[in-house]
Amino acid sequence: MSENIERTVSPAVLPGNVPAQRTARQRRPTGAPPPLPHPFRVTTTAWLVLAVLIVACAFLISAQTPWLRLGDRASTWFLQWLAQVRTPWLTDVAHGIKAAGSGWGVTVIGLSVVALTMLFRRWRHLADYVRKTEGLTLCGRGAPCPG
Repeated sequence: MSENIERTVSPAVLPGNVPAQRTARQRRPTGAPPPLPHPFRVTTTAWLVLAVLIVACAFLISAQTPWLRLGDRASTWFLQWLAQVRTPWLTDVAHGIKAAGSGWGVTVIGLSVVALTMLFRRWRHLADYVRKTEGLTLCGRGAPCPG
């Protein structure tokens, strides 16, 4: 028994060859508009009022003499409390940190940061580090600080 089977070859359509249909751009699958900007609500208004109140009180306290006296008393109390809490071993630790952070210690740390950044090929980080270091150096010399 012989069967006569004809093989038909249909042209293969690749997915990339199908013409794409253009539709309007949708930001969300449902087609709803984006959720922002939010309308002002009670909590938003309360936070804004609180921020304005804090800034106004800061100006009031810094400008009025009776408030300055109260601020001085609070600062003096806090500093005296801090002096009572201070211990000899913690003072020694602070002196060690001061010694390590001055002179050649800072230079060695800075050069180590530069060398490691170059080693790991983080060029953007290196450029940012150098820019900020130079900016702080300029600010320390009384020059206007770059933004």
